[in-house]
Amino acid sequence: MYCLINKEANIKNLIIFLLGRFSSMVGTGLLQIALPLYILDETNSVSKLGTFVALMAIPALLASPFVGSYVETNNKKHIMVITDYIQGVLFISLFFIGDLSLFNLGLILTISLLIEKIFDLSTSSIFSRIVDKKLFEKGNSCKSILDNTSFLISPILGTFIYIKWGLSGIFLVNGVTFLLSGTIEIFIDYIHEETKMISNNFIENLKEVIDFIFSNKKLKNFVITIMLLNLFMTPMFVIIFPYLTLQINLLTKAQYGIGSSLGMAGAIVGASFIIFKSQKARISTLINIESILIMGIGIFSLIFLRNIPLFFIVYSFLRFSLGVINTMVNVPLTSGFQEAVPKDMQGRFFGIVFFISGLLIPIGNLVIGEISKWIRPQFIIIINCFILIFITTKLLGKNENKNWIKDIL
Repeated sequence: MYCLINKEANIKNLIIFLLGRFSSMVGTGLLQIALPLYILDETNSVSKLGTFVALMAIPALLASPFVGSYVETNNKKHIMVITDYIQGVLFISLFFIGDLSLFNLGLILTISLLIEKIFDLSTSSIFSRIVDKKLFEKGNSCKSILDNTSFLISPILGTFIYIKWGLSGIFLVNGVTFLLSGTIEIFIDYIHEETKMISNNFIENLKEVIDFIFSNKKLKNFVITIMLLNLFMTPMFVIIFPYLTLQINLLTKAQYGIGSSLGMAGAIVGASFIIFKSQKARISTLINIESILIMGIGIFSLIFLRNIPLFFIVYSFLRFSLGVINTMVNVPLTSGFQEAVPKDMQGRFFGIVFFISGLLIPIGNLVIGEISKWIRPQFIIIINCFILIFITTKLLGKNENKNWIKDIL
């Protein structure tokens, strides 16, 4: 294929891929900011907001393994372009329709999330086909920079648009960003190659991928590590940090927002570091450092319980550091999976990973939420991180290669 033997084509494909994704991510970010504001305005209920968001996400989550198989056997570039155009037309139509009941809005956005899942799995699967593996790590680092940049832009821009023009204004801008993304992706150099499945049976095709994962002990352990990070670490950011900082240590919402923004800034710094100096630290070491940083937030919360300025400074520094380390874990892992998993399995592979991770996150949130009724959040953080360090060391082992992908190839 031309794109795999020509350096200029590789770089061109990477740039087009990143620009298209950035455009759609900005639009998605705007909606993620404005939708909770709209639902709270309509219902004045945090619990209804949580229920609304959770119910919307369930169909896309359950569909992930099926979507992965569909993506595997079809033209991934066409899927990306078509799904972006469908999203664009959908949101621009909502702009012209105007006010919707919460039920109808939820139904349409549920369909949108399902379409977004198809797009996400297509981008995960096409990346290794349009970019040479030598650019995987740097390309994923650039993707991380643009994703986090969109997350920094979206809260300010989304809030401004919502206040000025309401949810309809968000729909219009969102629709335009999706149409722009689809148009950009047309210019990707990609030749579709038929993927031969072992069977016409969906279950057997998924089993092939599961057997592949479990046949390689190192790969299996890295996949399990990803799952456990979602189970143990995500609740820290979603539940414990907001409760700890706002309710226990009495930071203002503005101070909490600054800390979150610094986390995104740290992710940009971490991705930039990988671009200019390839990351060679052991994944297990980085995860353990991340656990220690999270543990530090719990410990300093106890030390500076009545000293808001000092806790805010320490919390902000640790959130920035977490952003750096988290990216230095995620980017090499994503790049490694793209290299280690055969191209004709990647749609199904990422579909399975997204599905299980998506199930573990709410389970972790639910368990941590219940435990927090009985145990102080600082101690939950410390215990959680010790468990994660133990499991990571046990799974990945002391002999993990610095270039970890060599361990599983």
